[in-house]
Amino acid sequence: MRKNYLLITSVAFMLASSVRLNAQSVGTRGVSATIHRVYEYCPAPGQFLNTMPEYEEGDTRESVRQKAEELLREGGTVSLGAFGGYVVFGFDHMVENRAGLYDLQILGNSYHADGGDARQGGSSEPALVFVSHDDNGNGVPDDKWYELAGSEYGKTGTWRDYTVTYHRTPQGHTPTPVPNSPVTDDTYIRWTDSEGGEGYLAMNAYHRQNYWPQWQRGEQTLTFTGVRLAPNTVDKNGDGSYFLQNTYAWGYADNQPNDSTSSKLDLEWAVDEDGNPANLPGIHFVKVQTAVLQSNGWIGESSTEVAGAVDLHLAGGAAPSMGENVMVLTFEDEDYRGEEYDYWSSLVDDRQYGGKLLYGEGGTGVYDEAEAYRWYDEGNTFLSSMLNNSWGSWAYWNGGIAVSNYVDSNLDNVPYTDQLAVFRKGAEAGRGEGGHGASDRFAVINGVDNTFASGGTDTRAVLAFGDGQARTIDHAYVALTTYFLSNIVNGSSFCTAATEETFVDLLAEGFDAKGQKTGTATLRLVDGLHHVQGWTWFDLSALGKVSSVKFNFSVSDDQKGAYGVNTPTYVAIDDIAVRMDGTGTGIYGIPGASVATDNERMYDLTGRLLRSARKGQIVIIGGRKVLF
Repeated sequence: MRKNYLLITSVAFMLASSVRLNAQSVGTRGVSATIHRVYEYCPAPGQFLNTMPEYEEGDTRESVRQKAEELLREGGTVSLGAFGGYVVFGFDHMVENRAGLYDLQILGNSYHADGGDARQGGSSEPALVFVSHDDNGNGVPDDKWYELAGSEYGKTGTWRDYTVTYHRTPQGHTPTPVPNSPVTDDTYIRWTDSEGGEGYLAMNAYHRQNYWPQWQRGEQTLTFTGVRLAPNTVDKNGDGSYFLQNTYAWGYADNQPNDSTSSKLDLEWAVDEDGNPANLPGIHFVKVQTAVLQSNGWIGESSTEVAGAVDLHLAGGAAPSMGENVMVLTFEDEDYRGEEYDYWSSLVDDRQYGGKLLYGEGGTGVYDEAEAYRWYDEGNTFLSSMLNNSWGSWAYWNGGIAVSNYVDSNLDNVPYTDQLAVFRKGAEAGRGEGGHGASDRFAVINGVDNTFASGGTDTRAVLAFGDGQARTIDHAYVALTTYFLSNIVNGSSFCTAATEETFVDLLAEGFDAKGQKTGTATLRLVDGLHHVQGWTWFDLSALGKVSSVKFNFSVSDDQKGAYGVNTPTYVAIDDIAVRMDGTGTGIYGIPGASVATDNERMYDLTGRLLRSARKGQIVIIGGRKVLF
């Protein structure tokens, strides 16, 4: 659906092509890393039908299948149309399921929007991915299919066994254009679904060809059944002028950009119809099926595009997989696994500076460690943090990680009292929807090791595993606060405005249980006159297993003074992903469990507290997903 964005689309297709061409040249003894054969091409109606591939008079289902195969083998792109449309293809070998590695990538033309938007989105038209092993060895996809359980698997809003029937536009139909809009017919192709719903696929002025697959023009209805994901489109400006399609975290096709690790797939995610792990040695066949049903005004319907597929082991892209054995600290109340229903919101101070949570009743901190501001992600990632102590008091100015929901877009002489607001372009000063993915809450890191300077102190913010276990923190998302960015852009009495020579790096320093450093991960926040836009991925996996992480800053000389770093060291962090290491062969790498102990709470995949579980059900116990 994204072809209306001409310039950005061109970039997205060039990216898809560059990945694909590199992969095509890789192979071993005649084995290709890419698609060998297309077995079925069955798109649903959509605005790119009959163009990708191009329909010619006299084409049949078989001739169009051949065209789709030729496109996908030679670097082209095919459209799957609206919800339910699919393509089935295979490799000339078994794509291996290698433990701990990504195995497969389906190429699309998704891209992220620029401009500092709070959501990680832009154009995302996700499709479910199903895989099959050639059990009977006959070389055709007539064996059992398994779903790759992506980030939305089991969540509220994901509909299974969802059926949509599209009704061909009757002859003599009178178009219903939308005034002052490129939409030329708002009631073009009617659809009905298994839930009693109905709607229309609209026609727009950018695509005037027939949206019904012309090789099936004798069919009056087309019916598709599959898994429907929750809508991911937001009318950004509220007036229908700009639609943003938010990406899901991982596990889908045409959802994340091709250069994103989150677009890669791990065959360990394969599950059967009951959610049981498939434990496949590898796969021969893949089915990709559009998983959203939504119209986006003048842009048109969401319709998955497939631009190829790659065996990452042959193509050299089999990076370590984050896997499903990952828990994420979101700072959202609904994700908290402890007793308090409003735990994270209760940790947001009533004002950004001088509040009693971060600075005590008297505004100068607290003098009893038991009263110090702290938090613990109980039963989930087990991450924790507490304000630092300096000269006998615990206060946020000594360094720490504070939960926040403040958001603003003002950069005009932001005072030090506005230290907890994340910058979001176009936002009014307020609270909520400033976190990654427009979530309500996040945290703000403050602190730096200034011991290298005369009279300086170490106020690094500390993130530690509160249960004493060492784990790998896979990644987090980082964004700039208005206080930090105002100083960088405009300068202040604390620091000078950035020049071409300025840099500011955020450092994450890992430590083991003995306090030995495991490594340092670096994210450049400011590079000359440029700075990170919006929420930015920060890869922390290279630190390895850590007991704690300390956040530090490295800056250019123009941002230093006699006592160390002058730049206000306030940076937002959100969605911290932790690899929850397990043993055995349970689902997601976690050993199977038959019963929860008395002191372990058990939840279903929507976060609902359970008293018991049925055999074959996936539940969460102690922050881990377990198969009963």
